Amino acid sequence: MIPVTIIAGYLGAGKTTLINALLGGRHGRRLAVLVNDFGAINIDKELIVGHEGDTIALSNGCVCCSIRDALGDALDAVTALRPQPDNIVIEASGVANPEKVAYYGQGWPGLRLDAIVTLADSTTIRERSGDKFVGRLVQHQMAAADFVLLTKTDLIDDASHQSVSRWLDQRVGPAKVLEANHGVLPVEVLLDTGRHNVPVQLSECPENHSHTFASFVFEARSPFERDGLLRTLESWPDAVLRAKGIVHLAENPGHAYHLQRVGTRCTLEAADAWSAAPETRLVMIGPRGQLDCEELTRSLQRALLT
Repeated sequence: MIPVTIIAGYLGAGKTTLINALLGGRHGRRLAVLVNDFGAINIDKELIVGHEGDTIALSNGCVCCSIRDALGDALDAVTALRPQPDNIVIEASGVANPEKVAYYGQGWPGLRLDAIVTLADSTTIRERSGDKFVGRLVQHQMAAADFVLLTKTDLIDDASHQSVSRWLDQRVGPAKVLEANHGVLPVEVLLDTGRHNVPVQLSECPENHSHTFASFVFEARSPFERDGLLRTLESWPDAVLRAKGIVHLAENPGHAYHLQRVGTRCTLEAADAWSAAPETRLVMIGPRGQLDCEELTRSLQRALLT
């Protein structure tokens, strides 16, 4: 039976950073990592030995597959691999109920559920858990966890660190609290733990996230000026819970940039050289009925260089 680990956590908690670390790690395990899409996964080109359809094969024996809307198809594909993977890691959407993913995966032929790992951003977890739009979802993600992984502790001071750790300990029940900066954690801590030894029973969870959240995509061929784009992003209202994507910057037109916005915190990091014509492609996520797509689009268009 191949052990399955579910990686969960609210938008921006650091799931992609953890997945990147697992895929690039020299841990000697054959991992099959199933993600929502490849867009945010920054795999070193030197590791890639093959790319076929929805699967990237890596030289360390790992494969990265896109779930898209067909988890069952992805599970069939990775269990058919020879040699079989030592572990399967599934990244749940930031607005998903990890119990549903675990419930589906635990009954798949040849698989056993090993653990649900929920990431908690140390800078925002208390605020998010009390948010009127997403609080119930965030609380449910933590309650479903076998491990709660506290991330981004390098962004807070010692007093805040101790405070949020105490706060978590009081709320996560039997789950074990771990910490990781930049996704760095020994693979043995997360995989083959045997932590989840009883079948998942679905409990009450907030309504389907498709009714709670809305998203839209912005695309443009013209470049942005870095500082102007950051000023635009920082001016957005709190209703924009998450923004991410690839950006075309005038300062370095030969390379793409990865954009991440969580709350009001924004980062732009250089990525690979463009393999096609430069193009910005961003996705924005927020509460349904609160996300003003037209105004956000206009603000981005005003920031474009023409």
